[in-house]
Amino acid sequence: MKPSPVLDALRKRLGMPEDHPRLHELQAWVETWLPDSYRNAERFTPEQLPEAARQALISAISVPESWFWRYPAQLQRVVERVRSLPANAAPLEIWSACCAGGEEPYTLLLMLEACGLADRVRIVATDINPDKLRQAQDGVYSARAVRQIPESIRRKAFTQQGYHYVLSAAYRDRIRFDRLDLLAFAAGQVQAPLPRPDVILCRNALIYFDRHHQTAITDAFLRVTRPGAWLLLGHSERLPLTRDVSGPCWQLITAADHTLYEHVRPVAGQPVTAQARHTVTGPRAVPQNRDGTGPAASPVPAPARPFTVNGESPPPISRPGHF
Repeated sequence: MKPSPVLDALRKRLGMPEDHPRLHELQAWVETWLPDSYRNAERFTPEQLPEAARQALISAISVPESWFWRYPAQLQRVVERVRSLPANAAPLEIWSACCAGGEEPYTLLLMLEACGLADRVRIVATDINPDKLRQAQDGVYSARAVRQIPESIRRKAFTQQGYHYVLSAAYRDRIRFDRLDLLAFAAGQVQAPLPRPDVILCRNALIYFDRHHQTAITDAFLRVTRPGAWLLLGHSERLPLTRDVSGPCWQLITAADHTLYEHVRPVAGQPVTAQARHTVTGPRAVPQNRDGTGPAASPVPAPARPFTVNGESPPPISRPGHF
């Protein structure tokens, strides 16, 4: 059945593909909450909606669940990069985009704190959903959300209150949370929360956008980062393969149990493959110093070590049937 013009306009404005897993929820919202004057209009644009209606829509289709310690091996690579910083280096600047309720940036902060490295980073997290941002700032989570955290860290960082766990203010105060529409950022309508992030976490967000908007977002990430910066995507997310790239690009780095991307700038006359592994034969782009002044040693550390605290590893990651 052909979608209504209103539903189709909202889907396109939100960057959702036609087979988006939550399209039925968007349709239910339109049928339940959108006034007849909008649903029956011959012409409709999402900008016609009142601000309150737009916020209700964002809340209705936002990612329903996230949790701490999700794919920690990938975040451990960031921990190792921080560990490898020279003693006099500036703090590593990290942007957690689409942070939902803060589970991802707080996980990284807790991992860094357990290694005595939390002072070596600056973390800013953003999301479009104000309800999720309030949750992140309040630091209140369900038992399900914290189930993967090593027990020693959970006892130190959280206080149990009934069926919920509250993160200590000592951790909440170390991350800045801002509201940001990733599509508006990709369109150049709003600025990144950090002028030159060294690491961008955007895990399990691109799968909810169509290919056009995925490319626009990752291209925008490229524009605001320096060579040597990292982009972390979700377990099932991959950038499209592009060969013989002559300009800045995201180059795939692979490991046994995770992947990430590095911003590289090809050497003149020596194009690279954007998704080539770092072990590929032949020349590869030269990472630059953080100030852009010239070549520097690659920031890629040795393969990440399994994360443990006092010999304790987190329990195996379970994968619920929904996000």
